Amino acid sequence: MNLLEVSEIITVPGIYDVLLYAVSEAVHLGKRYIGILLDDGNGLILVVNQINEDVQEILAIHPSDETLSFCNDFALYQLTKDNREYTFKICSFKDLSEAREYLRQRKIVHYELIGGNLEDFLDQALGR
Repeated sequence: MNLLEVSEIITVPGIYDVLLYAVSEAVHLGKRYIGILLDDGNGLILVVNQINEDVQEILAIHPSDETLSFCNDFALYQLTKDNREYTFKICSFKDLSEAREYLRQRKIVHYELIGGNLEDFLDQALGR
């Protein structure tokens, strides 16, 4: 998907500018995954195609004790921080219209390129 198509799915205000910068940075640094944190604590993971500089896939990530009705959960990711364990669900979208409505009401807190353990986990979970 090109960045305009992605911004039509991810209807968070300001997403197009974030996509321009984040995808450019990911390609420049050779990273495949971009994480976007939303104001409600949930997030998005964008899978970047290094050759075409576009987005191959959009995933959601959220705490395991929550359910996003527009998602199909397919992986659990555990993280230990400050001697506490956190578990997150990673999911693909099953209902784009509901996802668009949810995202339209959110704000972007920040984005970052994903590396380390989460990058390795995503590579395995997505079969890359």
